[in-house]
Amino acid sequence: MKRNILLIVSVIVLALAIFFLILPMIRPFEEVLPREHRPIVYVGGKYIPLPIFWLTSLFLFLGMIFLSYWFVSRKIEKKIEKMIKVIERSIEIKTQNKKFVSLNSDKDLILRFLSYGERKVIERLMEKKGVVLQAELSRVEGMNKLKAHRAVQELLKKGLIRKEKFGKTFKIYLNDDVKELLVKE
Repeated sequence: MKRNILLIVSVIVLALAIFFLILPMIRPFEEVLPREHRPIVYVGGKYIPLPIFWLTSLFLFLGMIFLSYWFVSRKIEKKIEKMIKVIERSIEIKTQNKKFVSLNSDKDLILRFLSYGERKVIERLMEKKGVVLQAELSRVEGMNKLKAHRAVQELLKKGLIRKEKFGKTFKIYLNDDVKELLVKE
């Protein structure tokens, strides 16, 4: 909420600054150049000095970029909040029951938030005790080299795995905290 207010205030301040910067520019054109030589643009039935036209267009464009970023970031925040609420609800249910949390329920909870390809990679890592070659992932049913690469990249971004160079391919490792949850020793 604070970010949204800060963004709105900054856009208003920027608009006011632009207005006060452009205002003094109008007078010099009227005083220096004769009327027939002034750089002007005819817009909406009015003659507007050329620099004001271009600056206004530029700042409208920048304002649209800021607003589109704001709307997109709000959508992403809402999705993340929904995911966090689902996780919090499942944790509350487990703590209310005060039962021992089984390993399978943790696996299911983690795998639920992954795409099909990411799920296949994690399942293969669980089978191989947390270490697998990326070349092996491309041989998993329903995967090819491109899908395996993309799934690995997404899992790297999420911080679930790490990879190390191994010859012409990579060795993929489950992170230690994820390995404790998913792999039976």
